[in-house]
Amino acid sequence: MNNPYSVAVRASLPPASRGYGLLAVGVLSSGLTAIVMTAIGFFVVPQFQEVFTSFGVALPWLTRALIHGYGWAWIAPVLVLLQWFRGPGGLYRPHLAAVLGVLAMLGGALVTVFGLYLPMFQIGAVV
Repeated sequence: MNNPYSVAVRASLPPASRGYGLLAVGVLSSGLTAIVMTAIGFFVVPQFQEVFTSFGVALPWLTRALIHGYGWAWIAPVLVLLQWFRGPGGLYRPHLAAVLGVLAMLGGALVTVFGLYLPMFQIGAVV
């Protein structure tokens, strides 16, 4: 009886069963998140920073981290690719890569949304 988890059995699978679709899910979700976070951190938030400082309100640490650390979001697609090529998991390596990409997307969305709304709540408290 053949081992269903062996490399030879996996190599004989059709291309759709090798995890390329899961790799695409992971890379696209984490890559899109990195693009959106870079655009917001580079173009949107610095324009609002002047408005927030004119009210005399210091920006929360999460907003400052979004302004200065949006480039770190580009690590997520690289981590997804590393997981797919070299990560642990054996047969489930593509699944773990997709989960990592989706978690990066959810985490990036939370950081971006809270980083944008926290200063507005502070301005509301001042006014």
